[in-house]
Amino acid sequence: MQTSYEPISEEEFDRIYRSSLVKKRLRSQVEELKLTQFFDPYGLFVGDELRLVIGETVVTGGVRDQERQFLVVGQAIVPPEYRRQGTLRAAASDIVDSCKQRDVPFAILRENKDGFYRQYGVRPVVDRRTWQCQPAELLSVIDEYTGEFHELHLKDWKQLQNIHSQYIDQFSLTLQRTETHWRWILSDDFGESYRTTVWMKEGAPRGYVVYNVDDNQLVEIDSGYIDTEALCHILYYLGLHEPECETVVFEGPDRGRVFNLVGGGAECRVSPEVCLMVVDVASALGCIAAPPTESVLVSVSQQLESEKKMFEIKNNGEVKRRPTVSDPDVSLNSGTLAQLAAGYRSPSELNKLGYVKFQTKCGRKMFERMFPKRLPFIRDNI
Repeated sequence: MQTSYEPISEEEFDRIYRSSLVKKRLRSQVEELKLTQFFDPYGLFVGDELRLVIGETVVTGGVRDQERQFLVVGQAIVPPEYRRQGTLRAAASDIVDSCKQRDVPFAILRENKDGFYRQYGVRPVVDRRTWQCQPAELLSVIDEYTGEFHELHLKDWKQLQNIHSQYIDQFSLTLQRTETHWRWILSDDFGESYRTTVWMKEGAPRGYVVYNVDDNQLVEIDSGYIDTEALCHILYYLGLHEPECETVVFEGPDRGRVFNLVGGGAECRVSPEVCLMVVDVASALGCIAAPPTESVLVSVSQQLESEKKMFEIKNNGEVKRRPTVSDPDVSLNSGTLAQLAAGYRSPSELNKLGYVKFQTKCGRKMFERMFPKRLPFIRDNI
């Protein structure tokens, strides 16, 4: 199948996307949807036929505090007449090629309910933790609140950015947000603003929450805080919405801390959410916590490529491609490398699961040093 993956007009994107929503009956007001607020429209062509549309954008982020570029990929839509013809598989290959042409080493994708991307070596690197409780459960996280709560609007996004920049410092996988990104987060699919509140103490913004109330349920859209005190006040604020809502739904990266604050009154569902695709293996191998004290040879296989590639990680952290004639210290695939780079699982955990093979003691020791487990967190509203 000869394909081309290229930018398309918003009109072409809207035509296919909206018709799909109508057929699935997902929206009753599709004419008012704002579909390309954050993503750029791309399409997969077979000859002159547009067989898939997808939203994507390139953003700057970090892996273990090292700046990297990411291609953020939104939902793909294939018209019914072209489904089950290998269109999505062709798109996966073309997305990788597009990243290579733009020197983008990683792609971020939302986990598909069928695990579609996993057949291409893509693995989840962020778990979605969704909490649900009654508002009253959140009022007990503090005895008495201090500071002040203020409503914010779209024009105040820089205040949120200041908090968010401090908030993401604790995570091993991060994305930087632009004004366009913020405007997309702070509005729903129809361009209507969500409610946004900031908690301030001694005149300084220290935590924020973006939320919506619908059908007696408060749903947190996004939040950030600089410390546990700010988190407590944000949770307390959500609890103040009784009797306006019967339940509160919110997300968070740290399961243990929320359990300690809220106790047994909240239910938590955990599921894989954000996936990371490694396009440039050398760049991913360079995302380490500390350089090895001895050079390590690493063999990496990629699902979309037939050959295994050999790399040397030197004791200064430099990564070099090497001929495959030597025996490696460590063998793994690119999906496992994504989980290591992000800190989602430790080398020993992945070894027990059979995803990392250590051929030498040196390889095991150096990988434990380079890729310790950390907390990756990116919201699914990327």
